[in-house]
Amino acid sequence: MKSSRMTTGVTLLVFLVACQPRAWAQIKPQLAPLTIPDHPECDPIFLYSPTPDLKGVDLSKSGAGATQPDASTVKGPTLDPRVGDLLVTCFEALRQSINAAENTAAQNAVAATTKKDGAGSVQKDTPPAKSATPVAAISTAEDEAHTALRKIYLSYRYSRKWWQRFDRLSSSLGDRSKVTRSYNALSEHLEQALSSHGLTQPFAATLVTAFAIHDASASKGAGSSTPSTGSGNGNSTMTTQSAGTGADAAGFVAFESAHFFSEPGRWWDVNISGLLGFRPTLALVSAPPTTTGQTSNSAQASATTTVIADYQQAFVWGISPELNFRLADLAEVTPFLGLGQTILTSTQSLVQQDGNTAIGTIATNQASKGAFFSEAGVKLSIYAQSLEILHLSKGLITPMFGFGAGVRRDNRFPQEGILAAAKSPTQRFFIRMATNAIPFQDASAADNKTLTLTFSLEYEKALRGGVDAVPSGTRVLIRGDINLFKATQPAK
Repeated sequence: MKSSRMTTGVTLLVFLVACQPRAWAQIKPQLAPLTIPDHPECDPIFLYSPTPDLKGVDLSKSGAGATQPDASTVKGPTLDPRVGDLLVTCFEALRQSINAAENTAAQNAVAATTKKDGAGSVQKDTPPAKSATPVAAISTAEDEAHTALRKIYLSYRYSRKWWQRFDRLSSSLGDRSKVTRSYNALSEHLEQALSSHGLTQPFAATLVTAFAIHDASASKGAGSSTPSTGSGNGNSTMTTQSAGTGADAAGFVAFESAHFFSEPGRWWDVNISGLLGFRPTLALVSAPPTTTGQTSNSAQASATTTVIADYQQAFVWGISPELNFRLADLAEVTPFLGLGQTILTSTQSLVQQDGNTAIGTIATNQASKGAFFSEAGVKLSIYAQSLEILHLSKGLITPMFGFGAGVRRDNRFPQEGILAAAKSPTQRFFIRMATNAIPFQDASAADNKTLTLTFSLEYEKALRGGVDAVPSGTRVLIRGDINLFKATQPAK
């Protein structure tokens, strides 16, 4: 069985790698690197990775009087010295474009707020647009600046590879220092611009407040009696029931680091993700035992313990290193390993028993403490923007669609007590699916979007079934983002 699973996994990995070049070309990037019209000779440096010998660029405008070096005196590939002059020109042009982008955005904001005609008087016959308010104008200018800086950043990522290649190939210390000074000036200027707009944070986080719907099913042995350990005097039996569908609140922070080792053309990178907060978690609750039968000198009462599968509020934290493999410009597949802890906020719960409400206790000892869990799996993420852009804006924390599956070892369900007869109760299988900001649109007015929906679903079950297995459960988190201004407007 293990050999079959391993063969299936290897086959799937080979298939993904084989299809990767085709999938890469399915969707074009939504934002291209910046090119400077006044310096068309810099296009290869801003748009492509360097060749091994740094050839394939236009050197006619960079040191035209320079001569080729003698190949017999240069170790390794022959390097045209005019390449250094070209890199300096392109680095300086890209540095100047940073100032130009911010100045243009600021001027557009001023122009949008004043709305003056050529004579300098305010136009009275044309009503101002709603987006021309000062707040909207500033927001629009900020978006324009962000877009321009992202385009410059994409160009910078390629130019950095050219500088690294030149630094390794150049035999002249003077040329190397000149190019390095220009590259460092560009890097410092871009870093300051990105920092001022909040685009260089190493971590990104989002606060998730959601309405949780959950349902826990009874195990296959529900309604049947099985021996229970630690019964004391008399006969003790245990039945497993389901609390049914319930609702609760959830609030936690999901965070993710920058994607390390990400470079243009590289199809893999590494990051760290995690969560911290409160959410409903599947637990086993033991209802007060009921006594049946008649006592006599030769027989004692029979006690029946009812175990109810239900979702209880818990504080959860977890962290996962992730290895991402890009499948297309908007999609990636990610194997992950995770470690975390689940702490139930209460060891008691109200349960329904024979039409009455009773106070039950957590049935497994480990659940009343901070029990650790570990998990491993793989997930597929599809985003609304190009991955090259999201690497800068840290937007990878909220994919438009995500699907994953894996196994978890949950130490809240040890093989003892009521689970003594269960087969590997700590081992669980899970499936997760999530969407983010899916817009609801009216077919008659497609531009009047009033609601976006975000939800996530997680289904878990015992990895090994059986009568005494821990029951399965489903948890759904739903969030809605309503534009109240548009939602309350009368129909036109």
